[in-house]
Amino acid sequence: MGEPVASQASHWPSDRNSTLMRYYCSLYYGRSSTYFLSNLNTTLSSLHRQLTIDRVRYAVARTLLNGESVWGLASCRGYVSNADCVACYDYAVAQLRVCGLGNGAHAFYDDCDVR
Repeated sequence: MGEPVASQASHWPSDRNSTLMRYYCSLYYGRSSTYFLSNLNTTLSSLHRQLTIDRVRYAVARTLLNGESVWGLASCRGYVSNADCVACYDYAVAQLRVCGLGNGAHAFYDDCDVR
């Protein structure tokens, strides 16, 4: 059902493995790739920054510039350390980059999920 994902030391500080439960990439695209990508990067950076705060396991961010709205959500399971939470988030974001300009994507792992 899930696809095992081998960890890489640069992504998982405790050398953990996580299982990809499900991912999705939208087939729909934003109107302006320039503004969409800028807003996407800003939103993802905001989520990352929020998750680096000790004991934060849930983050929400939204960026709106020139009509291109990008909304994001990230959450980690309660048993995951802060370092592993951020590492799981970073790994999920890297995996979702394959969605390109799709205006919707999500990845669910054992330890975290990102939308």
